[in-house]
Amino acid sequence: MTQHPDVQPDVNTYRVLMLACQSDKKTAFSLYDQMLARGIQADAETYSVLTQICTWVGDFDAADELFKTRREQVRRTSAR
Repeated sequence: MTQHPDVQPDVNTYRVLMLACQSDKKTAFSLYDQMLARGIQADAETYSVLTQICTWVGDFDAADELFKTRREQVRRTSAR
């Protein structure tokens, strides 16, 4: 992603880029990893986009893992 000192990507930026990947799961997950490395937390909509991409390419195991990850994230947040 091109760097500009006055503009910083947020979860929405990454989500739109992931959605644009559609059937390119590798690029979508690379963006997801970049987002997390920047300390940006994935939200429910981001997990939904990644799950859609996994199902579009037929990787139902990855979609299931994302669902479990999101469920655990919600569980931890609710326990606070």
